[in-house]
Amino acid sequence: MRGNGKSEQPKLNFKGQKPQTKPANKKQRADSNNSTNTIMDELFNINTQLEAMTEELRELREDLSMLKREEIEDLIPKTVSAIMSKIEETVSKKIKTEVANKTQTLHEKLAGLEFENEQLKQTVCDLKNNNTQAINELDILIEKDYETSREALKLANYNEQIFAKE
Repeated sequence: MRGNGKSEQPKLNFKGQKPQTKPANKKQRADSNNSTNTIMDELFNINTQLEAMTEELRELREDLSMLKREEIEDLIPKTVSAIMSKIEETVSKKIKTEVANKTQTLHEKLAGLEFENEQLKQTVCDLKNNNTQAINELDILIEKDYETSREALKLANYNEQIFAKE
């Protein structure tokens, strides 16, 4: 900086050529014949294309509507069948589970009853053996008592005869 307060900027020096620019396109007036015919032809073509597209769109909508009805008519029985199938499967699984649980419970009860039955059979067998032994012992005692009473009767008769002779 210098003492006068102004700053000096260096000057730029460009070397070479100026860049090329494109020439401007001139617009044609709308009232020219050639332009008007072209625009009218384009509008007619666009209108024809729009009419064709509108007709195709209407046909597609009708087809889509028909397809939807047919699909719905097919879909309802299929859906009902699928739901019924799932319900049957679910009910079948529940029934199988219940049957398995009840069968298991019955098997456990049956095993308990079989064990109890075996214990009762053993108790009956033990009681039978005890009773048979007691009966045999009583038979022996009866036989001894019978023999003793016969002996006593003989002695009583003998005594009576002895007293009768005297």
